[in-house]
Amino acid sequence: MKALVLSTFLAATAVSFAAFGHGNVTPQSVDVEGLPNVEGWGESNPYRDLDPEVKKRVVEKGDHAYHQTCAGCHGLEAKAGGIAPDLRMLTPVVDDAYYIGRVQNGGRGMPQFADVLEPEAAWAIRTWLETNHDEAMEERYGSD
Repeated sequence: MKALVLSTFLAATAVSFAAFGHGNVTPQSVDVEGLPNVEGWGESNPYRDLDPEVKKRVVEKGDHAYHQTCAGCHGLEAKAGGIAPDLRMLTPVVDDAYYIGRVQNGGRGMPQFADVLEPEAAWAIRTWLETNHDEAMEERYGSD
């Protein structure tokens, strides 16, 4: 009987966490000072082929912005714990439109960030995530 009560409690807790996981989360705006201007949201990362020194600044801003805005659900260092997708697994170039669509429109548990994040902040986060992509692939699939 105790096991049944405990398992029922745990199941109810898991369901309520999944349903209300974001609670009253208010996304914070991100300081984009010093980032190259981006015209509109676009469908591909405008920061991908920057001069290395400029890209370093973009990646630093993206790291800070990710941990300020996304880490609560997607995990520190973007190493998701299973509740939300591991964003490091998005394929550079191929998944740009998917990524930006989710940021703008939300979807399946993710809040909409278009009213809070400027395109520069979203693309800086994406650029930082790309710096972690190869490591994530190696963690998941091993090196060949």
